[in-house]
Amino acid sequence: TKKDVLTISKVLIFSSLIVAIIQVVFLLSAYGFITSIISEYFKAAHPDFAVLDVQSDYFLFTLPNVSSFIFLIPFLSTYILLSLKIDYKLIALLILMTILILLTGRRAFFVSFFISFVFLYFILIFIRENFRTNINFRFLLILLVTCIIVFPLISYSDLSLEVYIDKVQSIFNFSENDSNLERVYQFNSLMKEIYKYPLFGHGAGAVADYIRSDDQPWTYELSYIALIFHYGIFGFLVYLTGVIFIILSLLNISSKESIDRDVKVFIIAFVTGMISFLIANATNPYLAKFDYVWVLFIPVMIINIYRVDKTKLY
Repeated sequence: TKKDVLTISKVLIFSSLIVAIIQVVFLLSAYGFITSIISEYFKAAHPDFAVLDVQSDYFLFTLPNVSSFIFLIPFLSTYILLSLKIDYKLIALLILMTILILLTGRRAFFVSFFISFVFLYFILIFIRENFRTNINFRFLLILLVTCIIVFPLISYSDLSLEVYIDKVQSIFNFSENDSNLERVYQFNSLMKEIYKYPLFGHGAGAVADYIRSDDQPWTYELSYIALIFHYGIFGFLVYLTGVIFIILSLLNISSKESIDRDVKVFIIAFVTGMISFLIANATNPYLAKFDYVWVLFIPVMIINIYRVDKTKLY
């Protein structure tokens, strides 16, 4: 029902707050502002993923839950832009989340976030009249406040802005960057195998001549290339068709005048977050984990609600 959909929206916003708090607490603990037991616990529980890297000119950290921000930041940004009232608490939360993900150095976020907002812009060209909010003003407000906070934070600390700019520029460096080279090796190896069996692939669990993980040799960071390698072009098209169906169905629902406005805001916000997450998934296999499949399951639930009884979303 409409109530259930809006409850999910509240859960996602609350989850954004919880994830942000966990990361802030981890940092406060690591720097000794509160008991170090908390940071030590995270490091012990996630020895390869709870990382704090502090140098003279930059600061980077990461926790496993930071990947959720790749969905939650575009979701919350769109929610703020389209809601009737300006909620300054949500804007403050969004700014905090943005600062945190910048400090994690997640390069995939920059690309996925930018493309998802380009996608949002073209969506709003067709359905903007359904929302009637000053989106441009809110966007500039968020951008201005973020700059007022972020730039002084960097300027009056020992952090180097150039280091973070280099991090962004390294996204397109496929000749020297180690992380990118890893994916280049995977791409070349997988493509060589795809040419052998392009239509139906090599089957689930197949391994190319380049192995990324000794424990799980069939897994690769290039999710969609690996999908073609395992299931072929046919299998990839089946997957792609399902994703396109979900997106178009959600946009169709949100374009209906009879649908409750708050439900429309949630749907568009969710689509924006989902697009961002799907793009990031291209070079990081997030959807291979059960933790993140809700990104696809929740839209299916909304579509089924609408198909069974449209009035539940009025």
